[in-house]
Amino acid sequence: SRRMIIHLFALVATASLVGAGMLAWAPTFYQRSFHMTADEVGLWLGVAIGLGNVAGTLLGGYLTNRLAKGDLEGGLRIAFWGLAINLPLGVIAFCVDNEALSIALMLASSVSGALCVGPVYATLQALTQPKFRATSVALFQSGVMLFAWGLGPMLVGAISDAARTLAGDESLRWSLIIVTSCGIWPLYHGWRVVKLCAAEFHALGGGTGADAGAA
Repeated sequence: SRRMIIHLFALVATASLVGAGMLAWAPTFYQRSFHMTADEVGLWLGVAIGLGNVAGTLLGGYLTNRLAKGDLEGGLRIAFWGLAINLPLGVIAFCVDNEALSIALMLASSVSGALCVGPVYATLQALTQPKFRATSVALFQSGVMLFAWGLGPMLVGAISDAARTLAGDESLRWSLIIVTSCGIWPLYHGWRVVKLCAAEFHALGGGTGADAGAA
């Protein structure tokens, strides 16, 4: 269980780092590369990222309840495949030269990436004793936010500055492509969590593990 929590934290922290870097710099990217106005960027990114994340979070919870039937391993598999789909969509969104296509890919990336929210936090709750659940989520989320927002935007900016000599005005595009490609990192932790869940719950008891934290 401790190893699962470590990998869960690493999964959310690294995925959030990529997301924070993208969120901080995507508006500048669309203004610089597609000459969109601030109003246009605010409207279309708000729809793509804001509504996309809401829809993905709700869909992830629904799929976990209906398809995985509340099973932790099944929910974590949904989270893993959501991240796997999110990775190429996010990278391609910064590669294309058409703003409408880029924003459409951003929307699809936001939906798929947010599929992991419900299953991950349900697993965290299941692994924690009831009296510690509120505190564990608070500490978990605080650590994620400090790591992701402390490093993500800074990393994108640093890579963009370093690439300016070679890439010129397209340095930010390449920086976002590089950082978004780091989505393979949380994908690894998602795969490890699925394997650990299978080993720790199904191999031992054959159950879903949903009541593990109450033991």
